[in-house]
Amino acid sequence: MQEAAKKLGCRFVNANADEATRRLQERFSYYKNEQGNVVITAIHTNDNPETVEIPAQIEGDKVSVLQCENIFNAPHLKIPESLHVIEAPLNYVKTLEVDPKNKFILQDGVLWYRKHGKEVGGILAEARSKSEIAVREGTEVLDSNVFGFGAWVKRLVLPASIRNLGYL
Repeated sequence: MQEAAKKLGCRFVNANADEATRRLQERFSYYKNEQGNVVITAIHTNDNPETVEIPAQIEGDKVSVLQCENIFNAPHLKIPESLHVIEAPLNYVKTLEVDPKNKFILQDGVLWYRKHGKEVGGILAEARSKSEIAVREGTEVLDSNVFGFGAWVKRLVLPASIRNLGYL
């Protein structure tokens, strides 16, 4: 029952855990998937931190997936090498710092990319000041929800490598 509740985003804080683990349990809701990796389902930012750092491990297990509905109150988000999948819009994140050893998630200050840079995953809040956005060369897929908040974009420059425009 506790595993099912965790998948729904319920928070459990183990009072017997060490201080570092309790802090992680208070900041993140998560569960362990079938592969034994941690999936973060929510980030709790009631204290309005300037930076939220996704941990590389929780309770000794690798954090590999960020699967949140949205991330509010986190102007700066740090992504570790271990994170391979982001299934969350980052529309409210102003800056994204990706560990240079991470081969799955890339960012260019305006857009963030997944799958080794082949797919645009989303747009960062700082891009709202730009009327022109250029997608990096080598990108093949533009996700269907990338520009949901992008009505302000006047010009979108796409590389010749684009093969799929999602549901645009």
